[in-house]
Amino acid sequence: MTTVTLIQEWSKPAYYTRMFTMFFLASNGMMLPSILISGWLLSTLTITETVAIMATILIVTGAMGVITFPRIGIGGKEETNIQ
Repeated sequence: MTTVTLIQEWSKPAYYTRMFTMFFLASNGMMLPSILISGWLLSTLTITETVAIMATILIVTGAMGVITFPRIGIGGKEETNIQ
């Protein structure tokens, strides 16, 4: 979701289709290594250990994404009511 919002913020509307196509192709290609790693872990470890390792990787990746990406757009600005 963050990547899609960043694409909308950083690219011109004329390039949305090209940018989303590139993102779609890249994100589909990124799944293969995780499938191979989880298959290898399942063949060498137990299911519980594999789930723990994959959950740790996802938690660390999610935390790094939250820390790395800045606040996007005007959603981070506070509104003031002047009366």
